[in-house]
Amino acid sequence: MKIISEASKAERVVAKHGKINTHRQEKKQLSVILKDLFISPIHLSWSWTCFNFFASYFVSWFFFAIIWYIIGLAHGDFAPESSRPAGHVVCVENLVDFTSSFLYSVETQHTIGYGGRAATTECPHAIIVMSLQSIIGSL
Repeated sequence: MKIISEASKAERVVAKHGKINTHRQEKKQLSVILKDLFISPIHLSWSWTCFNFFASYFVSWFFFAIIWYIIGLAHGDFAPESSRPAGHVVCVENLVDFTSSFLYSVETQHTIGYGGRAATTECPHAIIVMSLQSIIGSL
């Protein structure tokens, strides 16, 4: 019985109520946090953890929305239809401004369904970006 009581008095790495019983010898500097990026979020409060979770999605959507907007802008899809050359096919149908680019980014990343927006075969680089965004969104 003595062995069981001695083992139960040993301090745990994580206490029963969730407190982490590990301490760093170094000061909390940015370099220490970046070196230990996997473990550092464990020490964050739940509010920061939730914020980082939602912010990572928003940053991803915003980043790809900028890419979709640049693709449409470079291809001339945002010009009025009267000034486009005859037979011009857009890269993404119904992509008219940055707001619709952001919405298309969200729809692509979460495979919600496009409705009126869809990539065409006119721009192979748009298909590659769509594939990359789908893969990154599933990570």
